Amino acid sequence: STSVALVPTMGALHEGHASLIRDAASTATETVVSIFVNRIQFNDAADYAKYPKTLDADLEIAAAAGSTVVFVPKEEEIGPLLQGAPMRAGAIGTLWEGADRPGHFDGVLTVVNQLFSIVQPSRARFGEKDRQQLTIITQWARKAWSGLVIDHGPTVRDEDGLALSSRNRRLSPSGRKEALSINRSLRAIATLHGSGIVDVGALLDHGRSLLSPKLDVHYLAIVDSETLNPIDEARFGSIVLIAASVDGVRLLDNLELS
Repeated sequence: STSVALVPTMGALHEGHASLIRDAASTATETVVSIFVNRIQFNDAADYAKYPKTLDADLEIAAAAGSTVVFVPKEEEIGPLLQGAPMRAGAIGTLWEGADRPGHFDGVLTVVNQLFSIVQPSRARFGEKDRQQLTIITQWARKAWSGLVIDHGPTVRDEDGLALSSRNRRLSPSGRKEALSINRSLRAIATLHGSGIVDVGALLDHGRSLLSPKLDVHYLAIVDSETLNPIDEARFGSIVLIAASVDGVRLLDNLELS
């Protein structure tokens, strides 16, 4: 019998996507990779315009990782469907990324809903790097697509620790060097927590002290893994979230305290 795994992407594929595709291919007979740069999840037109488009390379990466189908819908095909069935992320979608990018997660859910409806997958896989997106999609799909399994793909990092992202290709060498302090800060928070410090204020102060002053830090927070609300006492399973910009490139990362 046929089972279908879906890996939704916005193209500009890298090793993080390849690992999602490989893992998805091991769970299903058909592995669909969708490539669609979703205009409605960008609230900055310049960011949308600058989003890298590398279709030929993407097709090679997807095939090499084990995809059996690459679905590349056109804006004019999907656009009208998106307008007809907008999804709402609710309160959790107004936190963190949603506070800085109003409507972003509504746009994400709206396009994911259409992809699920067209592809009809039995499971879909999303990366932990975009932790808030993963949490929102997982909770929404439990209700909206109850038979569909949402799989989590671990964050893939470069050798220097930077979380892989399609936006990294826009970093200058010096910007990239500053960006390395993001993962260093997360790891230092995890180490301090592992030594028995649970006070979130103390953990965040320690993490902030390690972030490059050249980063524009949008938020650094320790949150509950289900609600993503900030907490006072960190426990195992809590999530450290960060977003920071350098060279005008917004970078996200997170770590589960374990």
